[in-house]
Amino acid sequence: MPLKLEEEERRRLFDTHEAPAVMLDLVGAYLFRMASTALKLGVFELLREGPRSAAEAAPLLGADERGLGQLMGGLAAGGYLERDGERFANSAMSQKFLLADSPGGGAEMITFYDTLLVHLWADLDDSVRSGQPPRDYFRWLGEHPDTLRRFQRLLSGGAHVLGDKVVELAALPDGARRLLDLGGGHGIYAAAFCKRHPELRATLFDLPEALEAGRELLAEAGMEDRVDFRAGDLLRDDLGGGYDAVLLASVVHCLPPEECARLLGRVRGALNPGGVVIVSEQVADRRPGDTEVRHAFLRTFSVNLFHLMGGQLYLEDTIAGWLGASGFAEPAVRPVPESSFTLFVAARPED
Repeated sequence: MPLKLEEEERRRLFDTHEAPAVMLDLVGAYLFRMASTALKLGVFELLREGPRSAAEAAPLLGADERGLGQLMGGLAAGGYLERDGERFANSAMSQKFLLADSPGGGAEMITFYDTLLVHLWADLDDSVRSGQPPRDYFRWLGEHPDTLRRFQRLLSGGAHVLGDKVVELAALPDGARRLLDLGGGHGIYAAAFCKRHPELRATLFDLPEALEAGRELLAEAGMEDRVDFRAGDLLRDDLGGGYDAVLLASVVHCLPPEECARLLGRVRGALNPGGVVIVSEQVADRRPGDTEVRHAFLRTFSVNLFHLMGGQLYLEDTIAGWLGASGFAEPAVRPVPESSFTLFVAARPED
């Protein structure tokens, strides 16, 4: 987490450049890996109830006392823990966001992205040189089921937060009966639409491994009788037809530009005349009021998408242009409140 810098130190790093600010990135990289290690060991959970020394914690965590002391000392210097002599406690941030039941999935996020950065980012230079991802990311996920489950939990956590807002802004056509959720394997959006529209039935279309999470989550929500599951590749397999609405939530950013345009054309063919496509995306445009942290995250996340999948975050006008070129009416563009997402809702004109 960001270090609390004294004003003179901040001046030397950012104003006069007497010291290299890149040191902050190095410290941050160290701390990110250390926080992931602490999560794997169970450090934050152990300190949930109160302070412990490394000597007290080591046998409970199955760790070496000296090694754990070094780790806890480093985490205290970085703000993840607080130190009082030889005893350590969770910082307020860690207590709020890094426990197993914390809101926002902070622990899942750190562990998931640590896995990606360690195992998949070593060849970033290859993708930048070639313009192509070095591997099939989704096949890699299928070969690493623990990481896939963590990925689906992250996606479903975000969908839980955004679901009702997306449903409210989407405005399905009157009398809509069939929704196709492309790439929405966790099923949270499909469930939200079905709860709002009692007459609606949804079809989840995703890779087989992704649909497993959806089956579990929809069963927990008691919505499995309103949702059908269809395994397939949304870029290659037949999407079917006769739908009143098609949802693409965080799908476009996974694809290179030519595939985005082609997919939207196929989506049009799957819709009834008068049906709508709903595209929910983080966009590359910098919104008024965006913080530096949000802006930096979105730009670096776009690099992650390019490297892993060949995608990126796209400009609002680019997505709207693809919709128009695919035969849709001019989209309604609606920022999703209290989020970095934008909703594009476009109708297939009546034939």
